[in-house]
Amino acid sequence: MNNKLERELEKALHIGENDLPQIPKSWIYVKLSAVSNRIGGGTPSRKNPEYFIGDIPWITVADIPKDSKRPFTISNSRERITEKAIAESSAKLIPTGSVVVSTRVSVGKVGINDKPICTNQDFSSFSFYKIDSRFAAYFLFTVAEDLKRKAIGATIKGIKTKDLDDLRFPLPPLVEQKRIVEKLDYSLNIIDKIEKDLAKAKELLKKRHESLLQKAFRGELVKREENDQSTLDLLNIKVSSNTDENNPYDIPENWVWLELGDCGVITGGGTPSKKVPSFWNGNILWVSPKDMKREKINDTEDKITELAIEKSSVKLIPKNSVLFVVRSGILRHSLPVAINDVELTVNQDIKAITPHEFINVSYLFYAFKCFEKSWLQEASKIGATVESLDMEKVKKLKVPVPPLSEQLKIIERLEKEFEKEKAIVQSIERAEEKLQKMRQSLLQKAFRGELVEQRPEEGTGLDLLKEIIEEKLKSNKEK
Repeated sequence: MNNKLERELEKALHIGENDLPQIPKSWIYVKLSAVSNRIGGGTPSRKNPEYFIGDIPWITVADIPKDSKRPFTISNSRERITEKAIAESSAKLIPTGSVVVSTRVSVGKVGINDKPICTNQDFSSFSFYKIDSRFAAYFLFTVAEDLKRKAIGATIKGIKTKDLDDLRFPLPPLVEQKRIVEKLDYSLNIIDKIEKDLAKAKELLKKRHESLLQKAFRGELVKREENDQSTLDLLNIKVSSNTDENNPYDIPENWVWLELGDCGVITGGGTPSKKVPSFWNGNILWVSPKDMKREKINDTEDKITELAIEKSSVKLIPKNSVLFVVRSGILRHSLPVAINDVELTVNQDIKAITPHEFINVSYLFYAFKCFEKSWLQEASKIGATVESLDMEKVKKLKVPVPPLSEQLKIIERLEKEFEKEKAIVQSIERAEEKLQKMRQSLLQKAFRGELVEQRPEEGTGLDLLKEIIEEKLKSNKEK
């Protein structure tokens, strides 16, 4: 063995760590830089638009999948550049089959390019010598969390290139690498399929949930008794909308369409002055949108005092009211709603409706759930800087109201069915957790040498490292 090869071997094997996972005797740990060529990225000048009318994919973080559960394939990009852009900037052409790692902004994403590409400066790419690029990609994906922890920076976090170059890379013989990749691909494909099936099951449950609500509010969920009294006979208020020809759909004869404003007393809220300490840290619940993550409210992050109620616009809201958010960015896609188990107060971004005696609070709560999408469309303010509901429109939203006795039957049936759904969803989530643990276990075993058997006839990692160094030395000499 010549002196140059010996020196390069010593540098590659000088890893300086004793707490690495134990690996088979036929494997070795080496520095990542010893078995790869790192290629940086760059951004051609935006001042020259001609740079961005080419056909070479130019990858940025925007082109990366947000939640990939294994190394992804990089083929296309939102922007493409020219050969001239590469020649006149720090962007470099990355050969097919390289491993691309995001090292800034969204740290630790790993992919393999199936065609020549360029990247911006948020990536480092690695072309490997005599190493299966999929094996290398799986390894870098496995250590992604470690890479994230090493990221530094005040506003934009990034990984130092030295930390990447010095990564401890477990090196088995090349044939064993290919067997490991084959086993990982096979096993992870099975896990992926099961996860997709579980996701489909959850989606079907969601559709079933919506269907149950729709049936409930069309009078199709429970059997009605012939002697059930009409809702109209029970009302002690002036009905403003029952005979409206524009009612959303037909309902049973003994039901009635009411405007939401006729279903109960609507109360608003406010925020006691933060400048008065005696208004805060009391024992009266004060609900803001951040508390509206549960269907039942019996506690809040912030609490106020009786003095705050006396000296501000805050009002006490009776228990068993329906609380709903009227001002928040979340209204772009959903309408948070809850029932309060105790007397409480709300801030100005929330309204409460305390139902009249002919409407059960849970029935009204489920009405909000059933008509969530259509009510958001009908009642949203146009042109508001922050998503909000127009309360005049809210009061005119239509609610189909059956007799109280039927409401109770509907609630009982819904809650019975929803309990079944909840149990199934919990089972699915437990299965998803197990699959995630299996995924992690497979990857960890792969790089400890526990996933496939070692075969002496395939050689050793040290043999492969010598071949790699000889190839690098030969390549450098030819340059």
